[in-house]
Amino acid sequence: MTGEGSGTRDEGRGAVVDGSSRSTPGGPPQHHGGTEASASHHHSRARDTGSPPLVPRPSSLLPAVSVRDLRRDYRMGGETVHAVRGVTFDVVDGEYVAVVGPSGCGKSTLLNLVGVIDRPSGGVVAVRGRDVSTMTDKEATLFRLRNVGFVFQRFYLMPTLSARENVELPMAEAKVPRAERGARARELLEYVGLGARERHRPSQLSGGEQQRVAIARALANRPALLLADEPTGELDARTGEEIIRLFGRLNADGTTIVVVTHDEELARAAQRVIHMRDGEITRDEWRVASGERPAGGPPPASG
Repeated sequence: MTGEGSGTRDEGRGAVVDGSSRSTPGGPPQHHGGTEASASHHHSRARDTGSPPLVPRPSSLLPAVSVRDLRRDYRMGGETVHAVRGVTFDVVDGEYVAVVGPSGCGKSTLLNLVGVIDRPSGGVVAVRGRDVSTMTDKEATLFRLRNVGFVFQRFYLMPTLSARENVELPMAEAKVPRAERGARARELLEYVGLGARERHRPSQLSGGEQQRVAIARALANRPALLLADEPTGELDARTGEEIIRLFGRLNADGTTIVVVTHDEELARAAQRVIHMRDGEITRDEWRVASGERPAGGPPPASG
């Protein structure tokens, strides 16, 4: 991407974007952790397109995600498939990154590695400064529960539970007290525009509403990082636009987002686009803009 207000990083290098940050008033209240860091980012109100500005990171802060020489190989039949090949990049706090590329290029595998769902064949993945690439299964499960939120193409809601009960599930796993998780679930459903439908089961909700419930569920434990794999893939164009606007609002309210997508509109809404092909990063582009952090909304991120 070229032209004023844009630039391209060296392939796979993840260089820090030039820019200064200043404290901005307003924004969502933070329930715990990272309030000073979150307040120092320069956010803007999401436009109708859902396109927020770049959020510079003070040099004293650790990246939200740091990937170094990451590889993932699979054995298929008698052959080795190199799904991810020596990828290196950082995602800074408050950034909104889209990973794009043709089917089979390794982008979903990369997302699973960052989200501690899969383990690398080589290299390092660190989330909030902690190396997650060598965690045991138990350590990875606990880390995901507290630090990473997932949104998938298929919503994966429990059909026998209400919207509120689905949002409460991750908090129940984290041993959050019943009263607290009920209040948090209602707060998040209000945030995604479904406060009046908290008692509805998935079969009583539209596709877009189910995805909003899934997003609320992903935010339940206030994760440091929100990962989304084709979140608009099952939706029609109009509903997809609503989800794109919601992601823009989440990012403007302080959530660090990495999304894998084929949706050009969703990719355009991100601050930064990483292009992949054959398991490698071929281009890394970002957009710089200015604006103000919006007020209101619950605290979707832990900071």
